[in-house]
Amino acid sequence: MSPVGSGYLRPFPLGTPPSATFLNYTSGIGITNAGALTLGAFGLDGLGLRNFGGSAHYVVDVLGYFSTSAAVQDRAQSIVAGAGFACAATSARVLCWGTNGSGQRGDGIGVTVFPADPALRQVPGISSLVQVAAGGHAGVGAHMCVLRAIGQMACTGANAAGQLGVGDTSARTAPTAVPGLAGVVQISANDRHTCVLISDGTVRCWGRNAEGQLGTGDATDRSSPTAVPGLTDAVQITTGEAHSCALRRDGTVRCWGRNAQGQLGDG
Repeated sequence: MSPVGSGYLRPFPLGTPPSATFLNYTSGIGITNAGALTLGAFGLDGLGLRNFGGSAHYVVDVLGYFSTSAAVQDRAQSIVAGAGFACAATSARVLCWGTNGSGQRGDGIGVTVFPADPALRQVPGISSLVQVAAGGHAGVGAHMCVLRAIGQMACTGANAAGQLGVGDTSARTAPTAVPGLAGVVQISANDRHTCVLISDGTVRCWGRNAEGQLGTGDATDRSSPTAVPGLTDAVQITTGEAHSCALRRDGTVRCWGRNAQGQLGDG
């Protein structure tokens, strides 16, 4: 674990005592409750915290001190892998690593192709997380989407086929909200297309549609969420490289898209 440039100090619990002015650097500079400070290169020992005036010892936490604090504060609940990158999700954050040639990690650092970055990079602006989905194909870029607890989603990365669902085909390097969606309960992404399950049992897909993988009855790409006709009782969805499937409430399965290897299971 490596120290970052700045962090925060606070007594615990907050308000007991009402201020932390008795906590000082070696230099003697006072620190107010939850005040910002700059950390040196000598770690916690370099802070020289002292307890003045005969006060009782208080537990002090250093928020944001270690760059991996986001990873150790809570455990990963799910993982996904896309084209050349992977992400781990907790209930409150997303951490990604690997190549970022399309901005698919969504960390705002910018587009980097090689070498791949093995370090954990936190995706900013993500909270109350439900699910993460990753897609892409070698040579054509990758994308990543996150579903928030409020039933809305955001996507980042390659977008040549409209797979981010944001209404255009421009790539993004940070998660961008998918407009016009509410009540999303599951998301799935694969090679340049994305699908979501809505709480009412309907399914919407967007992105590449050369082989009918969006289920719209044609081969036209879509850059905005588009309803799959005749599907109103879905309970689960999944996407393949160029096909998609939905599990219906009665236990039957409906698939659409490429079928060169019999992946639609229609006999």
